[in-house]
Amino acid sequence: MEDPIYISPTTPFYTTQPRELLRAVYASESARLASALGPAGILMGPAHIGSSAIAGMPGTPVVDIAVQLASFPPSDEVIGALANNGYTYKGASPHDEADHWCMGGTGKPGHLGRTVVHLSKPGSNFYGDAVAYVEFCNSDEGKESRSAYAEVKLEGLRLAVEKQQEQEQEQESERSNSGSPRHDSAHVHYKIHKHKVVSQVLEKAKQWNLTRNATRGTRTEKLDKLDNWSSRQNASTALSARDCT
Repeated sequence: MEDPIYISPTTPFYTTQPRELLRAVYASESARLASALGPAGILMGPAHIGSSAIAGMPGTPVVDIAVQLASFPPSDEVIGALANNGYTYKGASPHDEADHWCMGGTGKPGHLGRTVVHLSKPGSNFYGDAVAYVEFCNSDEGKESRSAYAEVKLEGLRLAVEKQQEQEQEQESERSNSGSPRHDSAHVHYKIHKHKVVSQVLEKAKQWNLTRNATRGTRTEKLDKLDNWSSRQNASTALSARDCT
């Protein structure tokens, strides 16, 4: 595994994804979550989402996991069960009130082994859209979007590293002048840079998912008709055989 590039003191970035290690983290933590919340507490999931679930995608090593809860917002019992398994409940995310975050996993914050669990509301689009995003990017149809996403993440890495270097120089200068150092986050600049492409890919993923589901529905309908036709044929054959006896 390659050494990561740090875009903040607590945020390593891997240009070559440590895929098997990320999958191992997901397998371990999703099993822990399923056991903690129980089948009665989960409508859908746990599902591996985010860039760590997309094959070959460069990025930070924190694993995102989506769970659609049976009831929402999460009850004290759910929050307590998560806390007993090492997860800290953070409340609603900044971008979606139907997506509540819990931070957990093992190791240092921001590093390999850590996870963010996304607890979503029944009936909301968050879970389905997040899963569709990953499945689309991992599909043949999503190859171009996957490449665009990877490119913007690497470009965001470059800008974040440059920003961090600027901050270090400014802080050194401000210390020399007895000033207070600034604390603008290079990690925030990285996230802002990739936002537009993420939004574009998400819209494509949602349309792809609608088309896929419609195709599946048509195929299922045809199979049902074929099964009904076969049943009628078998029944007719059985009646003919009985009449001949």
